[in-house]
Amino acid sequence: MSSVHVLISIPPHDPNADVNVLAAAFARSPAEVRMKAKLALPEVWFGDEDAARVQDLAATLQQAGFRVAAVAGDHLAGVPDASVAEGLLLDDAGIVWDIEESAVQMPADAPVL
Repeated sequence: MSSVHVLISIPPHDPNADVNVLAAAFARSPAEVRMKAKLALPEVWFGDEDAARVQDLAATLQQAGFRVAAVAGDHLAGVPDASVAEGLLLDDAGIVWDIEESAVQMPADAPVL
């Protein structure tokens, strides 16, 4: 049984990313893919059973300024389900989310938004 490999967009992309390369990769016009490139959420852009094809496409788009990753579809099963935060504390130390019976902390100096 073969596995599907997916190309995932991981915004934000370089503001100077070449939409012409993205358009060519998906046989669309630059206008059609411009909004796709501006979407602020991760998104699956492509899937194929051929891992090399997905990895080659990822490399092409990365060179054009797009933040993408080629991932085996089976690995997505390990992504945990979303949890609802029951509370949020923002202070000088960072952010703390109360989730179910635990807390998730992100220090103020973490390199994340």
